[in-house]
Amino acid sequence: MTVTPTQDAAQIALGNFLAQVLPSSVEIIAGNDNRVPSPRASSFVIMTPLRFARLRTNIDTPEDVRFTGSIAASPAVLTVTAVAFGTINEGASVFGTGVAANTKIVDQLSGTPGGVGTYSVSVGQTLASQTLSAGQNVLEQGAEVTFQLDFHTLDNTSADLAQTVATTMRDPYGVQVFADQNLGVVPLYADDPRQVPFINENQQYEWRWVLEASMQVNQAVRVPQQFADEAVVGIVDVDAAYPP
Repeated sequence: MTVTPTQDAAQIALGNFLAQVLPSSVEIIAGNDNRVPSPRASSFVIMTPLRFARLRTNIDTPEDVRFTGSIAASPAVLTVTAVAFGTINEGASVFGTGVAANTKIVDQLSGTPGGVGTYSVSVGQTLASQTLSAGQNVLEQGAEVTFQLDFHTLDNTSADLAQTVATTMRDPYGVQVFADQNLGVVPLYADDPRQVPFINENQQYEWRWVLEASMQVNQAVRVPQQFADEAVVGIVDVDAAYPP
């Protein structure tokens, strides 16, 4: 099973967005790091992940793949000589006659991406060339990822920075900035900025401006899936097979 790292994609997209809409002097920092001193920059924004909420029912997309290949015992390498259809993905389970249980594709070593070439596998074995498959079912969940943004400045401009993000994120301009990154992250909204106190490392109260930024990220989970090559249709005499 493989999972798309939705939080990482959202954090990267949000960081790139902030770097574009805020002055270059503002430092963008990922939160959740313990025992890290405060930045020396006079202006900075801290991004902290808060929530991951489902938006809709899953969308399942089957992806079948059939190919001709053989597996060596040592090193544990799958050699693919022909692909009938589909794409071979890392993390997929290999199915076929005599294939050892839990044989998975670790990564591609050479050849056409997802096609003819060599792949390292999780279980070494001696398997002659034959028809194999490595089908998967893609389970996609539309999710809302929310980050808290903390704006810190020494010149009392943190409110302006927060308002800039709230304005641009709720505008087609912000949507286009996210779209240009091709990370599959779409901005949903940013709430209204508010001033919130915090206690610094000297146990003194300070103030910063805070807002929450929410984005949609479609998380994809790939699970093994076998497919039938053909269906055999027959006639069953119900009264004979299932007598009353």
